[in-house]
Amino acid sequence: MKRKPPGYWFNWNNIERELREVIENEYKDENGNVIKPSGEFPKEVQLVKTGKNYLLHPIRKYFGGIPNVRKRMGFEPSYKPDGYWDDWSNVEKELREVIGNEYRDSEGVLIKAAGEFPIITKLERVGKGNLACAIYGKHDGMDAARKRMGYKSSQKPKGYWKNWENVERELLEVIENEYRNTDGSLIKAKGEFPTQKQLSMIGKLGIASAIFKYHGGAYAIRKRMGFEPYRKPDGYWDNWDNLRMELEEVANSEYRDENGHIIKRAGEFPTQEQLSKIGRCNIEGAMERHGGLSSVRGKMGFKELQKPHSYWNDWGNLENELKLVIKNQYVDKDGNIIKNAGEFPTTNQLARINRHDMINALHKHNGISAICKRMGFKLKCKPNGYWSDWNNVEKELREVIDNEYRDSEGVLIKAAGEFPTTNQLKKIEEYGLLDAILKHDGMNNVRQRMGYELIKYPRNYWDNFENVDREFREVIENEYRTPDGTLIKAAGEFPTYTQLKLIGKGALASGLLRHGGKNTVLQKMGYPINGQIKTPQAFTDFIETESDAKLILERFGGDDADVADIMAVVYEGRISREDAMLLMQDPSLRDYLGRFQRPWCIGDLFEAGERLLAYDKNNVIRDIVYRRALEYRSEQLGPKPTKEQRERFLQELDREIAGLVA
Repeated sequence: MKRKPPGYWFNWNNIERELREVIENEYKDENGNVIKPSGEFPKEVQLVKTGKNYLLHPIRKYFGGIPNVRKRMGFEPSYKPDGYWDDWSNVEKELREVIGNEYRDSEGVLIKAAGEFPIITKLERVGKGNLACAIYGKHDGMDAARKRMGYKSSQKPKGYWKNWENVERELLEVIENEYRNTDGSLIKAKGEFPTQKQLSMIGKLGIASAIFKYHGGAYAIRKRMGFEPYRKPDGYWDNWDNLRMELEEVANSEYRDENGHIIKRAGEFPTQEQLSKIGRCNIEGAMERHGGLSSVRGKMGFKELQKPHSYWNDWGNLENELKLVIKNQYVDKDGNIIKNAGEFPTTNQLARINRHDMINALHKHNGISAICKRMGFKLKCKPNGYWSDWNNVEKELREVIDNEYRDSEGVLIKAAGEFPTTNQLKKIEEYGLLDAILKHDGMNNVRQRMGYELIKYPRNYWDNFENVDREFREVIENEYRTPDGTLIKAAGEFPTYTQLKLIGKGALASGLLRHGGKNTVLQKMGYPINGQIKTPQAFTDFIETESDAKLILERFGGDDADVADIMAVVYEGRISREDAMLLMQDPSLRDYLGRFQRPWCIGDLFEAGERLLAYDKNNVIRDIVYRRALEYRSEQLGPKPTKEQRERFLQELDREIAGLVA
């Protein structure tokens, strides 16, 4: 979407025109399912799904929200009058209407048959979520509603599934019957022992859950009931294609419990808890052989799961994840062993099994040596003279070069195929290799020996503006992507300092700062730079499109002066300190800016410092980070710290700040 001119969203005619276009059109998802029918006023979720979420902000901010806009455009309110759902007769009337009708999805698959009393999840699927909420929130739940309307209770008595006789009786009934889809296709043949998926498809997930929760799993039950035990052949789960095939089936299926509540939606990648609930613990264990849940999600094209903030700061989390890795054997696609079962992993092995998230976590807990000792493992030491042999150094370096490394948040540390820098080797804890490189005459000599170009710039290289001009033009004109194809910077786009670091051009960032900063250099090179930010609309657009501006608000919000000082340095030439202060205090922006004020910890502050200090001039940002850290740590020490505590605290703080600047 092209940037709108200033004041565009203040104009009601523009909002109405854009909304009319959405109303008149039908929108479908990639599978052909209708998201929003033609002629219907869109709900907020529909605007998001159709990519029109940019309309939500001006609708809420300038025109009173969706309900007011609906009314202004002549549409009936979408909500019921006050007290509507408190009246049981209204609930009963709406329920009887649902009971009397048949509902199918966009592909014609039956959701609910006519005459069938709906379970709560079916009400949600047929767009009757408000009715479901009313039943549970105001009228004692679905079972009470069933009884009140003359239907039998659907709930099993407490402890029902723990009783083997109940499970056996229900299973025998399923076994003795044939089940088909509404189109006549066979789900389960008569006499066949049902799989977990078949039980789910015929609405008998309560049995499946009981089998695994109380009675030893499907293997034990089959044997107990006289059926031939079914198990996977040896080595089955070591084959990635087998795991992928089974996971695709689970991911594409919907699973419900015995009350009809959704355990996992179709199209959703299963969590460990969901796999356990649907009785697929075998898949959960198999994923550990292929790098764990997060890694497998990524391999199958699903967005990798983000750990909760500070997840890796908790030693228990790291220990539990390490134990799983230690327990399992890992092999590559050709069947070669990467790591033996029972063996403590090296950082290289963690990288090769796609556990980049754990590499940075090791450093948070004093490094791999300390962790080995803490968990009772002996650290693998290289034999005497190992690093003196050039062949060993080259072999280990080639392995690092070939692999990709990421930190615990998934941010790229080093791309596959890239020769590592000293800083990258430190981040992935290859200190032995780093020392060995020094023994072999340093990084530049080793690069040259292995056929790579030298990276060290001549003394005062960046003082020459021609060098900055040439290298900056090359970056501007080219496109950069991560190894998985994710765009870092488009061709023709002016890079941010963060992008320069991501593409390995951090030295160029230093060169820009020597010549007055990025915007000054762009002006010298003849490029037009973005206009100054002076209006509330320009400021909100700026925050929404600049990730570093958003970071400044999130980490330094609450103190307008700090935010204004940092923005003036980071975005020199685009926003002045005075303009930033005026905009921060603009009453129309109060609610908008309030969204970015959130609790933070010392780790958040240093993370922001690491990203922003590359822009710093005259230590403005450094001093703010230092002062904020000082205030935070002082609170932790309490009102009367000892002299020794104060001195140790200041030493640690100086060390951490120095580390950020380095």
